[in-house]
Amino acid sequence: MTVVLPLLDLTALPVEIRADGAVRLIRASRAAGLERLGCMLTELAPGHAAWQRHAHRNNDELVYVLAGRGEAEYGERGERRISIAAGDLLCFPASAAAGAHRLVNTGGEILRYLAVSSMLAPDVVEYPDGGKLGLYLGAAPGGSAERRQETLYFRRRDAVAYED
Repeated sequence: MTVVLPLLDLTALPVEIRADGAVRLIRASRAAGLERLGCMLTELAPGHAAWQRHAHRNNDELVYVLAGRGEAEYGERGERRISIAAGDLLCFPASAAAGAHRLVNTGGEILRYLAVSSMLAPDVVEYPDGGKLGLYLGAAPGGSAERRQETLYFRRRDAVAYED
């Protein structure tokens, strides 16, 4: 592993832009050479979410809201919702679909948050709104592309018996 300086200038790191510019991601942990801890700065335009509602089976997530307002949706059907704002800390332990979550910008300005997670592989991620499972082998979601062996997505309805 390459040793890097412990101080990063987030403004100098590459920005991943998704959803026609409505979602901006800066993957700080990659730039720092971290392999077992993920850290990503996320900026969401009003009305947007960065991810589908999901629950990691093997990785904990922690989110610290830096600026803006939004809503955290969680629960098996997204039935629980709480308002979030700068200074809020949200914790999402590894769990089944009942712990599925996502953040949505419901405010009028950019919602900016820092997401920190364990980076254990393999990981199974449930996407209950689409009835899907994601399987990440070799590296956790958001982890090293070089270490990633496979990323597979399945619809639960396509499951087969062990004997098939």
